[in-house]
Amino acid sequence: MVEHLVETWGADPARVYATGMSAGATMTYRLAAEAPDLFAAVAPVSGGLTSGQKPETTAGRPARAVSVLSIIGADDRAADALEIRLGQWRREYGCRDAAPTWVDRGKTVNRTTSACPDGMEVVGYTVNGMGHRWPGGAKVGLGAPDTAVNATDLIWDFFAAHPKR
Repeated sequence: MVEHLVETWGADPARVYATGMSAGATMTYRLAAEAPDLFAAVAPVSGGLTSGQKPETTAGRPARAVSVLSIIGADDRAADALEIRLGQWRREYGCRDAAPTWVDRGKTVNRTTSACPDGMEVVGYTVNGMGHRWPGGAKVGLGAPDTAVNATDLIWDFFAAHPKR
């Protein structure tokens, strides 16, 4: 599909991204792990690889670094496993974590930014008081409109800042 979009529609191959929620978030990690040459960055929301899942790659991680923006609700039933796996992803690439910071006055959203070799970056947001939701989404389905951050805006800004190197 990516090849078709690049060849037929002129999509910029340096700006191919993937995002998804829940099982779609797991898909985004798999794409980063199994097709790292296609994707510049991924943004899983309320999901991802748990510590028991391994990408199907020779070394257990992609050969080329893919930047990741992860957004997890602290009250999500899988939050602990998802945080552990995000930490493993950081360690596998030799990333250096900056101190976690609060992004809002109410201290409801925490952000950890990790600088990694080759210009890769891993950014994790934890939204306190939120479960398995899409932060900033409409108040239907899995949207969580009352959060201090909007996942769509965060992802757009992250992708714009992370073309494939």
